[in-house]
Amino acid sequence: MFPRSLREVTPDWLSGALAQRYPGTRVTSVVQDKVINGMATKVRLRLTYDDAGQAHKLPDTMWLKTGFESHSERSALLYASEVNFFAEIAPLANANLPATYYEAIDPATGNGVLLLEDLGQRGVRFGHPLEPVTPAVARSLLDILARLHALPTTTEQVGRLGWLKPGGAIHAVNVVDEYLDFWDTASQQPRFAFVPETLQDRARIRAALKDMEAQDRANPAWLVHGDPHQGNVFFDAEGNGGFLDWQTVALGHWAFDVAYFLIMSLTVEDRREHEQSLVRHYLERLAVHAGQAPGFEDAWLDYRRHAIWCFLTVLCPVERQPEEVCLANAERTCAALADLATLDGF
Repeated sequence: MFPRSLREVTPDWLSGALAQRYPGTRVTSVVQDKVINGMATKVRLRLTYDDAGQAHKLPDTMWLKTGFESHSERSALLYASEVNFFAEIAPLANANLPATYYEAIDPATGNGVLLLEDLGQRGVRFGHPLEPVTPAVARSLLDILARLHALPTTTEQVGRLGWLKPGGAIHAVNVVDEYLDFWDTASQQPRFAFVPETLQDRARIRAALKDMEAQDRANPAWLVHGDPHQGNVFFDAEGNGGFLDWQTVALGHWAFDVAYFLIMSLTVEDRREHEQSLVRHYLERLAVHAGQAPGFEDAWLDYRRHAIWCFLTVLCPVERQPEEVCLANAERTCAALADLATLDGF
């Protein structure tokens, strides 16, 4: 039985879930002490255990991540993708990731359910969409992305995962048209003050996004995160970085992640000054991890074109990101699309 609401996240359900990996464990009490609503539902749980649970050294806090939102039925594949990532790719990735205590997909709804490490107990520092990273930090995080992207070329098991598809959940749930449907609402928000007339042609934007999506699905050579902005980043006490929120993991093009990460995560000024050197650095690291990388001229064109994906952040509904975040995203995105002459590439 899978929970369908927070009321169903009970000691009995948690006991059954945790006992699958930690035999004999019984949860004796649970308190839901923080709930974060958004694209997914995230709940911090405070738990007590019987002797068996204590013997397994289970933590007294962990996070439940699933889909209890009004849009979750449509987004179930996103939650399932993250479950599959932690169950089948994370063990192969040699990456700084939260531990998981339970991963499952509800066969009736397709909804994914995770019990995740409370990284706060590890003393980590979380990134935030309103706090840009420095170029030096961006360099270190690009190395993490390059290692991830290379996995299909270095780890045969990744290519055999039946659920891992070109375009992933972004394509399967048609995120492009879903977000374009938010255009009329988004255009009434303060963020649209940053959108120049050249980027207000809805049909042209859609054509560029669909063209990019089709090309990426036709050449799915790399494993991509799909949403690697600085709000999905953490740093542990030793300063090692890691990425969170793996709902959009997919086979695709490396430039999807690199353009999205640099444009969303740097200030406009830092991006303008450093993006070419950062792309060169990424290509060097990709060559190390994958044994191959494209030349800079071809890569730069791919980077410029893939910047179009960032426009979806301009259309994001306030139920998923507050307007102050959408405002910052719009400023960074529209400056980049103009600087890079992105639409001229279609």
